[in-house]
Amino acid sequence: AAEGDLDRQVELARVAAAFARQSGSGIFCSPAIEAAFLRRAAEIPAAAPGTVRPGTVLMVMSEAYFWGGHTRAVERWIEADRSRRYSLVVTRQRVDVEFPPRLKAAVEASGGTVETMRDTEDTATRVARLRAFSSSFEFVVLHVHHDDPLPIMAYGTPDFTRPVGLYDHLDYSFWYGVSVADGIGELREWGSALARLRRGTDVSTVLGIPGDSRPADLPDRAAARRELGFPEDAKIVMSAGAVYKYRPMPGRDFLKLAVPLLESSPDVLVVGLGMTFDDFPRWRTASERFGGRLKALGRMPHDRFMSCLAAADVVIDSWPVPGFTTLADAVACARPVLTCPTEAGLMDWMRGSAAECVTPEELVRRTREMLADRAAREACLADVVPRLEASRSPAEFVGRANVFFGRMSAAGHAVHAFAPPSRPPDAFDAFLGRMEMFDFNELATHGCRSLYGKWSWTTVSFVCERHPWKTPWLVFRWMLKGCR
Repeated sequence: AAEGDLDRQVELARVAAAFARQSGSGIFCSPAIEAAFLRRAAEIPAAAPGTVRPGTVLMVMSEAYFWGGHTRAVERWIEADRSRRYSLVVTRQRVDVEFPPRLKAAVEASGGTVETMRDTEDTATRVARLRAFSSSFEFVVLHVHHDDPLPIMAYGTPDFTRPVGLYDHLDYSFWYGVSVADGIGELREWGSALARLRRGTDVSTVLGIPGDSRPADLPDRAAARRELGFPEDAKIVMSAGAVYKYRPMPGRDFLKLAVPLLESSPDVLVVGLGMTFDDFPRWRTASERFGGRLKALGRMPHDRFMSCLAAADVVIDSWPVPGFTTLADAVACARPVLTCPTEAGLMDWMRGSAAECVTPEELVRRTREMLADRAAREACLADVVPRLEASRSPAEFVGRANVFFGRMSAAGHAVHAFAPPSRPPDAFDAFLGRMEMFDFNELATHGCRSLYGKWSWTTVSFVCERHPWKTPWLVFRWMLKGCR
C-alpha cells in the first residue's frame, strides 16, 4: 500500500500471492491488498465508455496456452454458447508463447475479436485499455491468474457499470478479484463452500467445466500407439497434470503408485504427461530400473494430448494432488479412470462414482484388475460416462451459464467489501503448503527488478520451474546483463 511505483506495487502483489498460495498460510484472499489497488483504480483515467452491445461477453485472461485445462475451458465455453457473441482480451501474453489457434477460431466464429496486451507494456496503460474496452460489453468474465490485480484496477471504480463475473479455476488457491466479482462461477460445490468459509463471499454459482462441443476426431487405440511408438500389446497406464500435482509429500508420492504397477507385469507401461525427468530425477532412476517402462513425455498441444489418452488402457489421476480436466478428457476418449481423494477434494461427478478409490492401495489394486479384465474397464465407464455427461455436456453447461449471467444482471456491478472469517491454518492448509512449495525465484525476481528495472520475469520463472537448480545461475546471468 505504501509503494509509490505502480509496476513495483503489482510485482509485490504477485510475490505476496505466490507466498499465500504456496506456503499453506490459510489465507485465500486479501482485503488489504485489494483495497490498495482500488485506490489506484481511482487514479487511472479511461476513455468514455461506448454503447453497450446486448448479448456480448468479454472473456478476460492473463495468458492463453496451447497446453493444460485452463485455456480449454474458455474455448469450450465459447463454442458451447451460440446465443452470445464472445470477445477475448489477454492482459499479459508472453511473446514466447504461441497463441492457441482453436481459441482464436472460437472467438471469431462467435463474432467477437481478440485483443492482446503484452506484459512489457506499462501497467496503467493496460488498465486504462482494459477498462475502456470492457465497458461496451453486456458482461465481463474473468479467467485470470491468481496473482493478476489488473481487473481490480480496471473494474473497481463507480464509473464502470458492467457486471463482472469470475471463473474460479483455482478454487483451492489464494487469488485476487473478490472486490470486483459480482458473481463467482465455481468448478464444484467444494469450491463454493470454500468461497464462503475462506473468502467471505457468497455470490457463487456452480458452473463446472464445459465439455467439448466438437465431435471427437481421435485416432483409434492402435493408431495412437503407433504414433507414440508404444507396443501395440502393452498395458498402458497414463496420468497427466501440471508438475506441482506430482510433487512428493510426506507419505505421498506418485512413484508409490507407479512402481507397484510396473512390478506387476513386464508388459505394463506407466506414462506421465505434463512433466519430464528433469522435473523429477527420481522418475528417471525408476525408469532405468524398469527398462524405460516409466515415461515422462512433457507438455504437448491439446490435440496431441488427446491422442495420447486414446493410447491408454487406464488413466489414473494426478497424485498427491487430483486434477480437474484430465479424467473428463479421458472418459471422452472412452478410457476408464481412477482417482484417489485428498484434502483438495474432487469434482462433483467423481464423488461416489466407480472412479473413486478410498486409498492409494485400492487405486493400484483396481488398476491391475482393469489392465487384466476388459469387463472391469467397461463397468467403470458405464458408471462414469452418464455422470460426466450430466455434469459437463455443452447444453447442461450453457443452462448453468444462463443462471450465472442472470444473477449478475439482476445484481448489477458494484465494488464489494469482504471480510474472510478469521481462523488458524488447519490440516487442509498444511496439505496446500506441502503441495506447492514456496518458489524463491519469485523473491529473486523481485530483488532483480528492484535493482535493474523491468525484464521478462515470466520467461525466467518458467525456466526455473522446470529446472529449479538453475535458479542461482539465471539470477547471476541476468544481473550481469542488467536484467535485459
